[in-house]
Amino acid sequence: MKLVYYAHSYRPQDSEVVQHFADLMQMEGLIVSLDPPSNKLNAAKPERHLRSTDALVAVLTTREGGPSEYILFEILLGIRTKKPVIVFVEDNLPDGCVSDRILQRRFSRRSLLREIRTHRHAIQILNSYLGENPPPLYQPSLTRRNCLIVGGRNLKGPAEKAIFSQIDAMRYSSHVIEGITEARLLDRTFYERILSADFALIMLEGKRHRAGFLTGVIVGYMVPSIILTFDPNYQYEQSIPREYQPKYVELSDTASLEKTIGREISIFEEDYVDIEDKAKVAAYSRMLFATAGRPGYHSEGLRNLFVEELVMGSQYTNYGQAGAMGERASGTINNSQEVWKQIGQGINLAELSVELGELRKSLRAKAETPEHDQALVAVGEAELEASKGNGPRTLEKLARAGLWALGIAKEIGVKLATEALSTSLGLK
Repeated sequence: MKLVYYAHSYRPQDSEVVQHFADLMQMEGLIVSLDPPSNKLNAAKPERHLRSTDALVAVLTTREGGPSEYILFEILLGIRTKKPVIVFVEDNLPDGCVSDRILQRRFSRRSLLREIRTHRHAIQILNSYLGENPPPLYQPSLTRRNCLIVGGRNLKGPAEKAIFSQIDAMRYSSHVIEGITEARLLDRTFYERILSADFALIMLEGKRHRAGFLTGVIVGYMVPSIILTFDPNYQYEQSIPREYQPKYVELSDTASLEKTIGREISIFEEDYVDIEDKAKVAAYSRMLFATAGRPGYHSEGLRNLFVEELVMGSQYTNYGQAGAMGERASGTINNSQEVWKQIGQGINLAELSVELGELRKSLRAKAETPEHDQALVAVGEAELEASKGNGPRTLEKLARAGLWALGIAKEIGVKLATEALSTSLGLK
């Protein structure tokens, strides 16, 4: 088994490109590991995942303001872990987006089929380098999962108690490591502790960070790290997404400290979706296309919706109704008459109209973006078609509603509306 971390755009207009390179990897027998979109991120999560994969494949697509900072950060992590990396760079991006030391190929979204041999050859180079069966970790840890605690020498009382109680509540053992001298370089137990850690909680101590040496060693060994700062004036690096940088917590607010640590550990623990089935990759791509939300924003619970549809039993039969992909795709389904013939007997349109009305009210209360407003209109139009008894037209309208509407439908428990939306979006 050869598992590949796939760094890619979440924008609907890039879904065709995302699927293209995922298909090429699968053609070469590589398992694509995908992280569904989410509005909750930290650096520890991709660091953890990269340690368990065999290589990284990234696709840099054109966007306003230059290539994605998030994907560039993932490429940097791939370099830090010394994993083999391939980057496919869109042909109209400027030179120097990634280092010349990295294996890379240009692509044009207008000529993807003509460039298949070139792109596939690059993936074959990666596959050949990995060998027949990449070995697992030679000697995994035999102890209970554990967390290193670094910094925060002045933490006492309630703050110290909050940190340890939260780590214990998340079922990790805590190990405090101290020392700022180079003598640590000769300390065998020091390396044992670091190499067996699941993650590190690093607390920065201002400009003169006393645990800087330990932090450097931990980062150098690519131990997934949750980093906190208690400095409200912390100078963030402008070229790196804020989500991947230290989280600010007010030291005196122990409730917030405990909550922040719990949230960051939960994000760190989120797993990726490993896909061997080509149909599931296609479904993933359709879901990206159907996602409603402004660039860089993903609604609460969207990631769970992706995981549920991809992992927990969706059939992906598709009935041929998925609309065209790419920048000009309309989002409507094809052959709606045929689809309705296959599923219509199980749907009471009068009841569906009532549920769509309930969904419309919930969408109106939660809408925040223009894309959400478009989804609201689509559901309203579908409600009208259902009240008229027109099943095929109902499905056509729902196909424009997107995954945000589907997520809200599941949240409020309107089962018929959820079923109809899933079918319209090609997920059933």
